[in-house]
Amino acid sequence: MSKMFSLNGTYANIAKFFFDTTDEADEYSSIPTSAINSTIQRYSISKYVRPLVESEDNFIYCNDGYYGVVIECMPHIRMGTKTAETIKSLLDKSTTDIFLQITLFGSKNIDHIIDTWENTHKTDNETIKQVIRNYSSFYRSKINENITKTMETNIKNHRLFFNFKSKDLDSLKEFTEHAINILDTSSFSPQKLNFKQLKPIYYELLNPKIFFRDVPAYEPKKEFNRQVVASNNITKVEDTHIKLGHKNNANNFTGKTWITMTADKLPDYAHISDFGKKLGDYISQASNSNQFKDNFMVTLNINKLDKKENNDIKKITLGLMKTKGKNTDTILQDKKQEAHSVVKELNNFEPLFNTDLVVCVAGDTYQEAKKNVAIVNSFWGSGGETGNIKLGTPDTVHFDIFMSCLPLGLNHEYFKIFQGNPFKLFAKQVAQFAPCEADYKGNYPNNLLISKRGQIAGFDFFRTHASMNGYIVARSGAGKSALLNFMVFNAHTRGDRIFITDIGGSFESLCKELGGQYIEIDLDNPICFNPFSEIDKLSNEDKQFFSDWIYSLGGSKLKSKALELENIIKPKLQKIIQKLFTDLGNKMEITDIRDELMKIEDRRFEDFATAITPFCKGELYGEFLTGKSQVDLKNQLAVLELGAVENIGEIRDAMIFVWEYHKSNAVYKQEKTAEEGGRRILDITDEVHKFLGKNPMMDDSIEQGYRRYRKHRAAKFIATQGFNDINDEKGLTKIGKVILDNSPWKIFLAQEETSLNALFASSSFNFSNVEEQLIKQVDTIKGEYSELFLITPNQQKIPYRFILDRYFYYLITTDQDDKDKVKEVMRRENLSKKDAINRIIELEKAAA
Repeated sequence: MSKMFSLNGTYANIAKFFFDTTDEADEYSSIPTSAINSTIQRYSISKYVRPLVESEDNFIYCNDGYYGVVIECMPHIRMGTKTAETIKSLLDKSTTDIFLQITLFGSKNIDHIIDTWENTHKTDNETIKQVIRNYSSFYRSKINENITKTMETNIKNHRLFFNFKSKDLDSLKEFTEHAINILDTSSFSPQKLNFKQLKPIYYELLNPKIFFRDVPAYEPKKEFNRQVVASNNITKVEDTHIKLGHKNNANNFTGKTWITMTADKLPDYAHISDFGKKLGDYISQASNSNQFKDNFMVTLNINKLDKKENNDIKKITLGLMKTKGKNTDTILQDKKQEAHSVVKELNNFEPLFNTDLVVCVAGDTYQEAKKNVAIVNSFWGSGGETGNIKLGTPDTVHFDIFMSCLPLGLNHEYFKIFQGNPFKLFAKQVAQFAPCEADYKGNYPNNLLISKRGQIAGFDFFRTHASMNGYIVARSGAGKSALLNFMVFNAHTRGDRIFITDIGGSFESLCKELGGQYIEIDLDNPICFNPFSEIDKLSNEDKQFFSDWIYSLGGSKLKSKALELENIIKPKLQKIIQKLFTDLGNKMEITDIRDELMKIEDRRFEDFATAITPFCKGELYGEFLTGKSQVDLKNQLAVLELGAVENIGEIRDAMIFVWEYHKSNAVYKQEKTAEEGGRRILDITDEVHKFLGKNPMMDDSIEQGYRRYRKHRAAKFIATQGFNDINDEKGLTKIGKVILDNSPWKIFLAQEETSLNALFASSSFNFSNVEEQLIKQVDTIKGEYSELFLITPNQQKIPYRFILDRYFYYLITTDQDDKDKVKEVMRRENLSKKDAINRIIELEKAAA
């Protein structure tokens, strides 16, 4: 019985097999496993690795008589019509002598990411060193185990390769030039790989469970295939799987088991966006389990049929169209309709392509590999007529198929011998099954996150051609404070300068541990914040600020009255400030200004002097502004905590004015500009909804920061609990509009429904249905991760997860019970804070 399938949607129908009578079991042939094992024992697996010699322009001569080239590309974050059009353009440029291979490889090699992170984050503080060690160890350990209890996948580094081979070097070079141009214009960022870059890839695949830093350097004088198999490599070929590895110190085998699968049936209606979900589920409720758990390769093997093969298929298809049968035979009628579509395409000179889709799945043991195969089969087999891809596990050829999936492993013999009856598809149909999708890896390993698919990603908010600003929206308990503390930790340990304005005490522990300046405005424990004691030279800009500040303290609360007197009192204030600074220098205080005002025989100035008296020496707020400032804003990290005076506007606003003045000096005067290579400055305002519209100085500072910081290598981040705090229902406030218009980085953690509604209704965004669904699904799993939806300056939009290390949690926690627990262990066992936290974690693990 002939085997047929339809591939519809916007594309013509096409038959997979034309009057094929070959039994499924006979579709594959292989060297007997006993013969392979004997050959491997004698000659090593290197005999089956194709690349031998490299030319200067990175074209490679292989031991099967072919020339090849390997191009690494940046995967697309979401595949769509444009991705498919790119693949079709490649196929349209190909010839019958070109063999194309597109492979998405789930690599475990994240060493360069973690090494970079470790090397750029330094500290002399042993407690903080422990955070760096813990996170480094965590990321490295999770390449071989579940990331969390619910995230049933390992950390990976997804890599995308386009491999081209031909026996004609000139033909290969011409096609490669076209291919690179096509890939480059489609945002794939193609890069030809040389043997030095290829060696770690082959080494990982052929010598699993090795330390990546132990991969030997490439030796140009030695054939490549003899360098990629370790001397202690063990390869065992079975009919049902292959094993690659080595003996460990206990003389036990350690390595990977690989099982290969090929597509037996493709969906009736195909679109590349549906296929993207097969490369790791990112949207369904089962996304934590519908993943490639271990190493994997998804490979699309392609070769254009020659004219004779196309004509033979056309003849067979025409014969099918003439087949007679009853009108009630719906199967035959469907086949004849498909055949008509095939002939129509062939008459339009559309060539067919041999196409084979291969999935290679790994596990530490055969049992683990089988479980992983079952998981893949489950989610690849779902999706109905638009998503169902049936994978078969052909016996006896796992070794042959696996070796063919290595870069440059494909050749004519693959389609002729190992996969003798591949799908015959038109280019636009082949393109729907290109494995070109993976989550964005980020721009630099500073703030490390993990995607649903297990991709480790690093984000440096300062590495962008746009401004570096951003905002964070999260409901209470969604993990906002922990994420902000992580940002501060990463910024501080790489040398950035940081200012934080907060209400709630979220940064106290980390600030004190980092040796930062923690400024808590508390009436019961006043700290001197006298701004005059910090100035060496009084500029006109300073006089303008100080007159604005003092007028804000004593001006009428009645707006009309305040405006009426402003132009009378402020000029006089500036003259008094200049005189006092000349006489007293930086020993002047607000009390001195009050006394000078009292000397003026004018009721308006007397009343104003009385109004600022509460801030003078011996008065209610006097201690905050009397004497030498106790605040060292030259510190790398400074936090202003206003929780204790949140509802006491007089002193709260007075301190905010001084704080913003010092921050402005730091950003615009003390530090070098971006062009001069100045230090990065991170300026965070948490709980911003408690500040906006309440203090004109802060509103102005936030606005200026969002507009001007870029030139000064500074980034402004605000955090709030609801999107409508900056985009209210009545429309954008001035400051809200500035924040939205000047924030290339946007982070959304779990939100309340009202915030989500405001977000989706905002004209600032144009989310697709999928993106809205992803944002709605963002959640926090206590004890495991906080999920966030990140929008980058380049408009990448992906959900990631921030995992809070238990040690880091105890270091930054604001939970009083847990803080007391650490203090108690420190006291009882006479331990340092670091050792006390480690002791608590040990006890928790023992009790689990």
